[in-house]
Amino acid sequence: MPSIAYNLILPTLFMMLGLGAFSLVWNLMIGASGSGEDQRGLPLLAGGAGVLGMVFFGNLGVIRMVLQGIQRLASAGVNVLEGSFFQRLKWTLLGVVQLIQTKSLHYRLDEWYWNPSRAIGGEHGGPITEFPFFTFLYGDLHAHFIALPLTVLAIAWALSIVKSTQSPQGQSGGLGRILAVSSFGALAVGVLRPTNTWDFYPYLVLGIAALAYSWWRGKSQQDSWIRHAFQLVLFVLLAFLLFKPYADWYGQGYNSIKPWFGSNTPFNDYFTHWGLFIFVIFSWMVHETIDWMASTPVSALRNLTKYRELIFAVILILLVIMIGLGISLENKIEIGGFTILGSGVHIIWFVLPMMVWAGILIFRPGFPLAKQIVLFLTGTSLALTLMVELIYIEGDIGRMNTVFKFYLQAWTMFAVSAAAAIGWLSVSLKKWDVRFRRIWQVFLIILLAGAATYPLLGGVAKVKDRMASNAPHTLDGMTFMQFALYSDLDTTIDFSQDYDAIRWMQDNVEGSPVIVEANQVEYHWATRYTVYTGLPGVVGWNWHQRQQRTTTPHDWVFGRVEDVNLFYDTTDLGFAQNFLEKYDVQYIVLGQLERAKYLAEGIEKFKAAEGILWTPVYHDQETTIYQTLTIY
Repeated sequence: MPSIAYNLILPTLFMMLGLGAFSLVWNLMIGASGSGEDQRGLPLLAGGAGVLGMVFFGNLGVIRMVLQGIQRLASAGVNVLEGSFFQRLKWTLLGVVQLIQTKSLHYRLDEWYWNPSRAIGGEHGGPITEFPFFTFLYGDLHAHFIALPLTVLAIAWALSIVKSTQSPQGQSGGLGRILAVSSFGALAVGVLRPTNTWDFYPYLVLGIAALAYSWWRGKSQQDSWIRHAFQLVLFVLLAFLLFKPYADWYGQGYNSIKPWFGSNTPFNDYFTHWGLFIFVIFSWMVHETIDWMASTPVSALRNLTKYRELIFAVILILLVIMIGLGISLENKIEIGGFTILGSGVHIIWFVLPMMVWAGILIFRPGFPLAKQIVLFLTGTSLALTLMVELIYIEGDIGRMNTVFKFYLQAWTMFAVSAAAAIGWLSVSLKKWDVRFRRIWQVFLIILLAGAATYPLLGGVAKVKDRMASNAPHTLDGMTFMQFALYSDLDTTIDFSQDYDAIRWMQDNVEGSPVIVEANQVEYHWATRYTVYTGLPGVVGWNWHQRQQRTTTPHDWVFGRVEDVNLFYDTTDLGFAQNFLEKYDVQYIVLGQLERAKYLAEGIEKFKAAEGILWTPVYHDQETTIYQTLTIY
């Protein structure tokens, strides 16, 4: 059955993603671990951390839920987010006592797996902050999930290009090698365009950066610039040309970049989502900076005096940017459509300095290439999280999907970077002061436990949150319908009737004939025959159809919705015949949902017109499937 194949594809893609992350971090660690005996296990350790961080860990949303839930127990109805630090500390202590008595934080079951995927703001329609495990847990074979293994492949290809600069063989090669390298990279990056277009352009830039670095490293070789320039141009051309047929037929609704003037991400929400990765990477950068300073004589700093004016100018520019964007003003100052003062992008006070810091560390003399790569990925990730505070893609619902798509890209890069960083830190820990090391380890354990809590609590909640508790656990995504009842439209719908009718259609309907069924509002029991058979319907969910067809007039969707409703309500057989002819409908569904939603006199026409416009081919209890006659 299609549902079985669907549920097998997800774990397969999930394993591909995990193995890709493992291989990528393994490669990074091999490149910088050296040959010391105490570093032999680094690639295995870091590779395993990469798999956990990218695939199996969640963010810290569950931990925040627990903390806020405890505080609410003692806040007497006051919004805990509006309390001062000492008020919230008091509520936490009192809430723990009440929790022992009540043994409940008063969350709905679905909130344990849903709320962490909306870590910013938490309001309806706010930014989406999903991560790979949420997608897998939700069974969502979405474009962004299918693209994840491909993004890992694109990063691995870029990594191979950069690391090839370490050997003369990697910088040489004839036309065959250039074609192979460019073609493979173009295929790995280009396939993201039809898979998940949001990923295509950032990874195209990543590929260009890798090839440009290879070009720069090989500039000393004779005629090297010609070879590298050709390779770079070929990569870009093929990335577009290999999937040009798709692009020619693609109607892009999100087609321009606009400045973002809405609410921005608070520090609390930012670190709720990125806290684990940032803690590990920040700790590693601190260690590398201290090591750099300890190994650099004071006399070497005198060489910077000739750049003093430039350094002061850069620092001044950064301060102006951070002050301009980082403070909040009721009356913002804008130039050319962009806010230059008062945006309230508070995370810029942390993100921009960390980006600059990573950029400086990259140029540490004698720094291993693998560590430079991790710093580059870290800076790119930070830049993506800052970018969505400043701009959004026009056509989006606020910045909901802009954050969603670019945060997922940052998740992949952050996870790889943090995995490599924790591998390097594991070796240097023994050199730290014992007390500081233990404090750091305690914080790391708390964050790791917090991220690992989501798969546990969120996973258990998702498993328990079932429409029919007595339904068996199976890979067949339709089985629940045999046991579930659903209340809507002032009636109770027995899903088992739809189940039997859908199974009949799966077994007996050939080809791809158009079917018509009740059109219902989003997130209700609707479009169920189209979903479970794959047969084309007259129209799907109203809003989602308009959202995914932004280049066509919305009236086309509204018109179809209205036509479906009129078809079921009308007593005019002439209108019904014209409807069937207009949309080439061959099967009509008349089930409990249709009987509950539409007018009784409209439903009566189906019996009256049997043998005239349609004939019943399936009937059981309150569910009938009609096949249209070819008289029109």
